[in-house]
Amino acid sequence: MRLPIMALLAILAALPLLFTAIPPLTDVPGHIGQFSVQTAAAGDAVLRYFSFNWALTLNLASDLIVQAVHPWLGVVPTVRLLCAATPALTVIGIAAIARTTNRAGAYALPWALLFVFNLPFLWGFLNFALSEALALIVFAAWVALEHAPRRRAVLAIVAVPVLTIGHGVAGVALIAMMVGHATWAGSLHRPRAWNRAAIRAAAMTLWPPVLAAIATLVLWKAVGSSDRGATLWLFPRKLGAIPATLRDQNKLFDIGSVAACLLVWLLGWRWGARLNGGAAGAVILVIALFLATPSMISGSDEIDTRLAPLIPMLALAMQDWSRVDPRRRRWILLAGLALLTVRFAVTTVSFARYDQRYRRELTALDHVRYGARVFNLAEVSCDRWRSERLEHLGNLATTFRGAWVNAHWSVPGLHLLQVTYRPAPAYYDDPSQMVFPARCVDRDFKPYANYRPAQTALMALRTLPLNKADYLWLTGVQLPPGHHDRRLRRIWRDDISELYAIVPG
Repeated sequence: MRLPIMALLAILAALPLLFTAIPPLTDVPGHIGQFSVQTAAAGDAVLRYFSFNWALTLNLASDLIVQAVHPWLGVVPTVRLLCAATPALTVIGIAAIARTTNRAGAYALPWALLFVFNLPFLWGFLNFALSEALALIVFAAWVALEHAPRRRAVLAIVAVPVLTIGHGVAGVALIAMMVGHATWAGSLHRPRAWNRAAIRAAAMTLWPPVLAAIATLVLWKAVGSSDRGATLWLFPRKLGAIPATLRDQNKLFDIGSVAACLLVWLLGWRWGARLNGGAAGAVILVIALFLATPSMISGSDEIDTRLAPLIPMLALAMQDWSRVDPRRRRWILLAGLALLTVRFAVTTVSFARYDQRYRRELTALDHVRYGARVFNLAEVSCDRWRSERLEHLGNLATTFRGAWVNAHWSVPGLHLLQVTYRPAPAYYDDPSQMVFPARCVDRDFKPYANYRPAQTALMALRTLPLNKADYLWLTGVQLPPGHHDRRLRRIWRDDISELYAIVPG
C-alpha cells in the first residue's frame, strides 16, 4: 500500500471519533471518570470519596498519557484524541505489516482493515487497543529491520517493556508475533533446514525481546501492585469470540462480514495465496496464544476476546495473493474496499447517533449539585446485539459534577483508583450499577463469571441504601408507571432515563 493511501485511510478511521463530545465506546466514560480523580487537585470534592495511588501495573497506557498531556488539553479532549488516534494507528500498523511482509501480494488488505473497529475497541478497552495498535507498528518495524540486527535489538529492548506496561496482553501478543515470525522464518516448516545454524539465528534474533519481556515481568512482580482478582478459563466463550469480533449495529451484517473474511481467506488459499516465511508462524502463534489465554486474569475480564481480532488482521494482511489470477485478486481487492467503505460509513453514522444519545442523557447532570453522592442504575440488555453503551455513562457525574457514583472500577492490583466512600458492601463500585430487563432475570442470566446474579432496577431499589446518597440516576431504564416511592422525587426525565432526588428521612 502506498503511503498517501495509508495516511488517507488512517484519517478516515479517526474522523468518526473527532466529531463526538464523549467517544461512544462503552468503557470510555469510566476511564474519563477515573482520570478526573487521577488528575484532581488537592482539596477537590472528589477526593472526599475516592483516592488514587500510583503503582506499577500492566495496564497504564492511557493513564500515563493523560497524566502527561492533561495540563495542556484537559482530561476529556485528551481522551478524545487517544480514542481517535487508536483506529488510525491500527490502520497504520496493519498496512505497515502488509508493506513489510507482503509488498506484492496484499490484495486482501481491505478485509484485514475491517477489524480496525473491532469489538474490544468498541467496548472501550482503551489501554489494550492503544497498546495493540502500537504493537502492530513495532512488529512491522521489527520485521523491516531484519538486516539491521543492532537496531532491531534496540527497538525490541525499548518497545517491549513500554508496551507491556501499557497493557500486558498487548505486550505478550507482540512477543508471540516476534517469536512466531522468527522461528518460522528459520524454516521450521522444512525440518531438514531446521538445524543448529537456524536455531542459533532464531535465538540471536529473539533474545532482546524475550529478555526485555522477562525483565519487565520480574520488575512488575517485585514492585508492582499485587493481584487479587480471579483467573478463569471459559473455553465456550472462545467459540463465540471470532463470530462476534465485528459486533456493532446489526447481527446479520456483522457476522456476515466475519464470514465473508473467512471465505476470502479460504478462497485465496485454494487459489494459491499463501502465508510465506515468518508470516505463517506469527499467525499460528497468535492463534495458540488466543486458545491458551484465560478469559479472566486477576479480575480483568474478556482477555481472550481482546486477542481475537488480531488473528484475521494478521492472516489477511500477510496472505500473499501475487500468484493468484490477476482478475480474481482484483475482484477481491475491490470487494474488500466496497465492504470497508460501507462498514466505516455505518460506524460513522452510529457514532453520531450515540453522541446525540450521550448529550441527551448528560443533561441530567444539570440538576445534580456539585460534590453530591449519586446512585446509578444502568440497564444492560442480555439479548440485543446492539448496545446503547450506557453502562458507564454514570461515571461522568464524577467528571462534570465532582460527584461520588457507584460505577467506578476498583479491583485491587488492577485499578489505581479506590473508592473510599462505601455506603454498602454491594453498592460502591462496578458492576453494582448494572441492572437487567426482567426477561434476563427470569432465566437466571448471569452476565459475567465474577458478577452477582442479574437483578432488575426494582429489585435493586429494595436493597439500595438510599439514605446514604443524594440522587438516583437511572440510565436506559425508568421506574414503571404508577410506581410510588416516598423516598424519591423525580427531577428530570427523557425518553429512556430518569433522575430522582432522594428525600432525606
